[in-house]
Amino acid sequence: MSNKKEETEYIQAQKPRIEKYLKYNYNGIQTVTYEKETTTTPMGGLHIQGYVNNDKNLYFSATMFPPENFEAGASPSKDLDKMKKEEYKYQTKLVSEIEAEEKTQKK
Repeated sequence: MSNKKEETEYIQAQKPRIEKYLKYNYNGIQTVTYEKETTTTPMGGLHIQGYVNNDKNLYFSATMFPPENFEAGASPSKDLDKMKKEEYKYQTKLVSEIEAEEKTQKK
C-alpha cells in the first residue's frame, strides 16, 4: 500500500469480513480480538492475527491482498479448528458466498 493511512483504512474495512467468515464457519464465536501489529508478507499481502472469545488459545491469522477484499483463509489454531462447523470442516464458505446467501434470505 502506498501509505500507512491507506493500510489502516483497508484493514479496518476488512475486519468485519474476517469476523463474518469466522462466525459463519465456526461454532460459538462471540467476540473477535485483533492484535495491534499488522505485518506485510513477502508476496505483498497484509497479515493480521487475533483470537476469539477472549481466549488466546483460540487464535487465528488472516492474510489479505489489497485492493482485494478478504474472502477466506483465516488460519486457525488447533483449538479454534476444533470449533469448525461440521459442514465446513473440509471446505469453508467464502465471505462473498455468505453475503450472497444473506442477500437471498432478506428477499
